Amino acid sequence: YPISLSARALSAAEKEWLSGHDSLCIGYLENYLPYSDTDKQGKVTGIVKDLTSAMIRELGIDDLKITYKGYANYDDMIKAMSREKIDAAFPVGGGLYFSEENGIYQSAPVASTSTELIFKGEYTEDTVTDFAVNKNNRMQYYYVKTNYPNAKITFYPTINECLDAVLDGKAKCTTLNGLRANEILRNNKYKSLSLNQLTRNDDRCYGVEIGNEGLLKILNRGINVLGDGYAQGIAY
Repeated sequence: YPISLSARALSAAEKEWLSGHDSLCIGYLENYLPYSDTDKQGKVTGIVKDLTSAMIRELGIDDLKITYKGYANYDDMIKAMSREKIDAAFPVGGGLYFSEENGIYQSAPVASTSTELIFKGEYTEDTVTDFAVNKNNRMQYYYVKTNYPNAKITFYPTINECLDAVLDGKAKCTTLNGLRANEILRNNKYKSLSLNQLTRNDDRCYGVEIGNEGLLKILNRGINVLGDGYAQGIAY
């Protein structure tokens, strides 16, 4: 009963947003499973698809049509939202400072997971002075910049090339999101790499443009109704 009540008691801002929209376009980051990707048929897959559908269903707004648009680059996804090509983006992260600097509000966390430090050989204090970072995933850059502000950062086109850089000694370490690490490191190519769980978790959220209060409240309500752990559950 309380969940049902929470789902139905929409605020004025939420009702106003819904009255002006019959569809919701979610931009998502490609090559970022289990959070989001485009499958071989060119369709969205990952947490973003199942989670958004479940939220809309539980909120009782099934008549809202959901569409998706994939982006290979995080910055392109955020720019698309500022240009009103999409209504919301997923996933966004890196903390409130960097998000608001980019003109977006973060929703409540969909998933809050550990970050794994990936390195070769023995871990020392010097390990975290030189990072390989995926240039298409700004969230990784924000995490490193926030927690290791003095570290050297070298950009590579993909996370696999970041891992290769660590293997080859071109960088001392890189990071992987906790929900992604084990699957990526199962590749026998990376058997000589070690991982160390960092103490600060990293949130993954929906992002909406600053000022879009109604949609932000709808997304937060949906996340709250589904409850903690829902995203992690479907991720596996």
